[in-house]
Amino acid sequence: MSEQEFGAWLRRQRLAAGLTQEDLAAQSGLSLRAISDFERCRTRQPYPRSLKILAVALGFPESVGEEWAARFRIERTAGEPAPGSGDPDEHDTPETAPAHPPPRQLPAAISHFTGRAEQIKALARLAARSAQSESGVVISVIGGIAGIGKTALAVHFAHLVAASFPDGQLHLNLRGFDPALAPVSSAEAVRLVLDALAVPADQIPAGFEAQVGLYRSLLAERHVLIVLDNAVDADQVRPLLPGSPTCLVIVTSRNRLSGLVALDGAIPVHLDILTRAESHALLTRILGEARVAAEPEAVDQVIDACGFLPLALTLTAARAATRPQLRLAALAEELSDTTRRLDLLDTADDPLASVRAVLDCSYKHLSTDTACTFRLLSVHPGPDISLAAAVSLTGLSRRETCLHLTELTDANLISQDAADRYVLHDLVRLYATEQATFMESRTERLVTTRRLLDHYLHTGHAAAHLLRPFRDPIIVDPLSPGTVPEAVVEYGQALSWFDTERQVLMAVLDSGVAARLESHVWNISWTLFDYLNYRGYWHEQVVVCGRALDAARRLGDQTLEGRSHYYLACTAAANLGDYDEAQIHHHCALELFELLGDITWQAHTHLGLAVMFEAQGRHTPALGHCRLALELYTATEDEAKQGTALNMIGWVLCQLGDYEQALTHCQQALALSRKLGDRPNEAETLDSLGYAHHQLGRYADAVACYQQSLDLFEEIGHRYSVTVTVTKLGDTHYAAHDIEAACAAWEQALAILDDMQHRDAEKVRAKLRAAEAER
Repeated sequence: MSEQEFGAWLRRQRLAAGLTQEDLAAQSGLSLRAISDFERCRTRQPYPRSLKILAVALGFPESVGEEWAARFRIERTAGEPAPGSGDPDEHDTPETAPAHPPPRQLPAAISHFTGRAEQIKALARLAARSAQSESGVVISVIGGIAGIGKTALAVHFAHLVAASFPDGQLHLNLRGFDPALAPVSSAEAVRLVLDALAVPADQIPAGFEAQVGLYRSLLAERHVLIVLDNAVDADQVRPLLPGSPTCLVIVTSRNRLSGLVALDGAIPVHLDILTRAESHALLTRILGEARVAAEPEAVDQVIDACGFLPLALTLTAARAATRPQLRLAALAEELSDTTRRLDLLDTADDPLASVRAVLDCSYKHLSTDTACTFRLLSVHPGPDISLAAAVSLTGLSRRETCLHLTELTDANLISQDAADRYVLHDLVRLYATEQATFMESRTERLVTTRRLLDHYLHTGHAAAHLLRPFRDPIIVDPLSPGTVPEAVVEYGQALSWFDTERQVLMAVLDSGVAARLESHVWNISWTLFDYLNYRGYWHEQVVVCGRALDAARRLGDQTLEGRSHYYLACTAAANLGDYDEAQIHHHCALELFELLGDITWQAHTHLGLAVMFEAQGRHTPALGHCRLALELYTATEDEAKQGTALNMIGWVLCQLGDYEQALTHCQQALALSRKLGDRPNEAETLDSLGYAHHQLGRYADAVACYQQSLDLFEEIGHRYSVTVTVTKLGDTHYAAHDIEAACAAWEQALAILDDMQHRDAEKVRAKLRAAEAER
C-alpha cells in the first residue's frame, strides 16, 4: 500500500464514519496535523503506534494497524530515506512548494454557527462518495428560504472537509439574489475559476465551450471542493460542474434548482427553521450565557418573534450585543409590534444584513402574476392554506393557482408540507403584507378577504350540517365571484375537514373581525360550534362563542345575540362547569327569545337550563325545564328535538330513582331518533338506557346499550361522549364483578381524558386505582 493509496483509503474510512479530521484527532489522541498529513500523503512513513491508534479510532482492531505498518515497510524501496526519530505525531513537510499553490478560497468560518447536525451528516455522506471516486461528479444543492443559513452551512461544512480536498477549494459567489449587483454570468464565472487555478491569460482559449473544457481538464483526477454560492438557476451552475468524480460541488440557492436534481444528479439538502434549542444556542453564542440565562422568558419571546429564522435571530442578537444596557425584555417588546418588526430586523449600514432586503431579492425575481398571488396570500391568516382555499383566495382557476404556487415554492418563498398544504413563514407573511399594502388597494384586499371567508363559510356550512343534520339552519349570503367552496359530501369527510382546518378557522375569525365582516364572523362561529363540542375543544368554543356574541351586538341582531348567549351558556355549563356564567347567559338568551316570541329557541334554552341544573345535582328544577321544553317542541312539531327532550327527561328521572319511567321516556326518544336518523341523539339515548338498566341490576342489557352507544359515538367522532359512555360501561362491568373488563374500559376513557386535559380524568384514575388494589 503506497502513501497515496493509504491517504485516500483513510479519508474514505473517516468520511464513511461521519467524522471530520477534528473528530478523528479527538478520538485517536493524535494531532490534527498528523491526521491531515496522513491524508495528504505528507508523511514519509506512518509510525506503527500511530497506525494502531488510527485503526482503533476507526473501529478496527490494533492488528490491522500493525498490518498497515508491515506493508509500508515491505513496499519501501531501498532509495527512500528512513523515518527519523522524535515524536511519532510529527511529520515532515514537502521539500519544495509547488509553483502555484492550490486555491484556498473559502471565506472565513462563521464563529456562531449552530445546529444543522442532520444536514452536515448528509453532506458528509456525499463527501465520502466523492472520496471513493464513484462514477459521476457529486453535487449537493442546499436550498431554503432567504435568511435560513444556506451560505453559513455551505461554508461551515466546506471548512470541516477542506483537508480532504488537497488540490484546492474554490468558492464563487454567483450573486443570484444580490440586492445591488447583477448575477455573475456563466462566461464570467468560468474565467474567474480559471484565474483561481492560475491559468495564464495567454493560455485561456477564446471560446466559452473551450474554456469550460479547459476547466474540466484541469480538475480531472484532482480532489477539489467547489462551493457555488447564491445561484439563480441551473443554467448558471452547469458550466461550472467538473467532470471528475473526485470533486465535490456544493451549490446554494433560494430556488430549488429542480433541473439540476433531475438532469445532473444533484442531491437536494433542504434547510428548515431552527429548533427552539438551536435558536437558544445561537443567541447564547453571540450574547453570552449569562445574559441569555438572566431573561429566559424574554429570550423565548425573541425567538418566537424571529420565527426561528437564523438571519432574524442573528440580527436581533447583534442589536442586543451592540447595546449592552438594553434588556432583552425591552427588545422582545419592540419585536412584538408586527408593524415594526421588519424595521427592527435591519441594519442601516449593510444591505445584506436585513430580512426585508433579502426577501426583496427573491420577490423581484417572481413573474408579475405570481407576485400578485404572493401578495394576496398575506390576506390568509395562516398557519397554512390548502390548494382549494388558495383558488378561492386568488379568484383564479385551479390550474393558474397551481402554477403560481409552484413558482413560489420553487423560489422558497412558501413551502409545501407533507399534507400538500402551503405555508408562509411568519416574517415572509409580514413582508407579503407590506407588499400588498403598497401594491393592492384597500378595496381589492377587502374583496380578497371576503372571497376567503366565503370559502370557509360555505364549506363549513355544508360540513356542519353533515355533523348534525337536525340543527337549526342559518341562511348564508351567496358566494362572492371567484369563490369555489370545497365539496364535502359525507360525515367522515366533514369531520376530517374540520380537523384539518380548525386552527385556520380560528384565525379566519380574527380576520373577519378586523375586516368588520360581522355576518361572516357569526356564521363561521356557528359552523364551528358542534365540531368543537364533539372534539372537546371547549376553551376554543368559548372564544368562538364570544366572537359570535360581539358580532351579533355590532350587527344589532337580537336573534343572533340570543343564540350566542345560548351557545355560551351551553359551553360554560355542560363542558366547563362554570354554572354561574351559564345561568347569566341562559337568562339573557331566554329574555331575548321571549321578547322576540321565538318559541323554538325558548325551548332550546329551557333544555339548556335543564342540563345545567342536572349537572349541579338539582334534579327537580331540571325535570321542570325538560318538560317545558318538550311541551314547546311539541307545539312546533319538531320531532328531532322532542326526541332530545324525551331522552333528557329519562336521564333526569334516572337521577331521581324512577328507572321504569326513565326507560319509557328513553325508549320513545330512541324510536324517534332512529326514525329520523338522528345518530347523535340515538347514541345519547342508548347511554341513558344503559344507565337505567344498570341501576335496575340488568347488567347484560346495560352492557349491550352502552356498547351500541359507544360504537355510535366513536363513529361520529364525539371524543368526550366516548369517555362518558365507556366510563359507565366500566362501572357496569365492575358491578358485574368483571374487574378486567372494567379496568380496560376505564383505561380507554382515561387515555382520552388525559389527552384532553379534562377534569374528569382524576375521577376515572381513582376508579382504576381502587380496582387495581382489589385485583
